[in-house]
Amino acid sequence: MSTIMSLREVFAQLPDSKQPYFYPLDGVLTLICLAMMCGCNGEREIARWSQAQRWTLPERLGFPRERMPSLGTIQEALRRIPPAELTQITSEWAEQVFASQGSTAGEGIAIDGKVVRGSRTEEQDAVHLLSALAHDLQLVLGQVPVADHTNEIGGIPPLLADLVLEGRIVTVDAHLTQRKIAKTIRKKGGTT
Repeated sequence: MSTIMSLREVFAQLPDSKQPYFYPLDGVLTLICLAMMCGCNGEREIARWSQAQRWTLPERLGFPRERMPSLGTIQEALRRIPPAELTQITSEWAEQVFASQGSTAGEGIAIDGKVVRGSRTEEQDAVHLLSALAHDLQLVLGQVPVADHTNEIGGIPPLLADLVLEGRIVTVDAHLTQRKIAKTIRKKGGTT
């Protein structure tokens, strides 16, 4: 059985993470993921959650004692890594974790779209993402942005292309229940 790297080890392999910064990029990206796993949906929420963890997490993430990244540092870390690359890295890691749990037969994947709270600015509309979530592990296996002024149907093909669906049950919102989508899921070995 192969050993699965921690998410921080995965982020440490990014070329940009080797550059000297006050907070290591791999630690900041791991912090962001941890905050999101705890229900933080926006950058400000992540920054608040980060400050609440200043007594327990800094050393584990490679930060100076009792110091956590500010909102600006979190935003800079997210700007440094292209969203598609970050999604690919976390999705591949999640698939490895998922596969290490044994048989995936009958395990569920929920596909749903959400608008990222706090992502709207004067210059851009709010970010709309279509995500695939593994029920049992509560991990995002894949995520794609939904283009402005379109619906989630166009985001399904690229999302499904990278997912392992063999033996998994896939649930979608009512507006995504279309023959073409169901056929793609079945073709990849999934059940709708």
